[in-house]
Amino acid sequence: MSKSQNVLVKAKLAVKRLGTAVTAALNPTKVGSVVSLIGIAAAFGMCVWVTVVTKYLLASVLGRHRFGVAQSKVYSVYFKAISVGLLVGLLGHVISQRRKVLTDAVEMWQAVNLLSSILMVEANASFVEPRVIKAMFERIKVEKEEGRGLDKSESHSSEAAARTCGKKVRYNMDEDAVNRRLKKLNERLSRLNAYSSRLNLLTLMSLTWHFVYLGHRLSLTY
Repeated sequence: MSKSQNVLVKAKLAVKRLGTAVTAALNPTKVGSVVSLIGIAAAFGMCVWVTVVTKYLLASVLGRHRFGVAQSKVYSVYFKAISVGLLVGLLGHVISQRRKVLTDAVEMWQAVNLLSSILMVEANASFVEPRVIKAMFERIKVEKEEGRGLDKSESHSSEAAARTCGKKVRYNMDEDAVNRRLKKLNERLSRLNAYSSRLNLLTLMSLTWHFVYLGHRLSLTY
């Protein structure tokens, strides 16, 4: 009888310890911290990859026209994904800190920092990048009409299509007018690309600052 009672007591203690561990694991502060870390880490990784690696990698292996098409596809997915990551990170930060977000200057500024990152990404996605893509495709259209800036594969396919149809390339615009139009498009595209790059760089700096803050918080726990 005593043995069965001992087993029952041990079982109750094990269940109690398990319940305590689950309760501690489901603590809003810990859950919010984990959620915030996952969201910010995902956003930071995407920002580094797209800003530092992908842009220059694609530009080195693809022709200008194909690079423009690839960039338009990559950025459309990138802005949606990083926005979700930042929103998750901000939500986790608010949940984990709760009242401190309104009373502690450090926590409040980190919330403002993440919110500013979201606004920069949305500004890039909604205003700058659509204009970059529009200018890029407009330049590609003009160059193709004038037979300029084509990749070898594109020029061969254009020649094959012309032979098949029995037509020759005709220039619809005066050479000087074309040069002026291309110059304006290039200047506009360069300016818009500079805006987009600066917004991406500022977003990366903002996320880096948040990681410094997370590292400081982690050091305080030891």
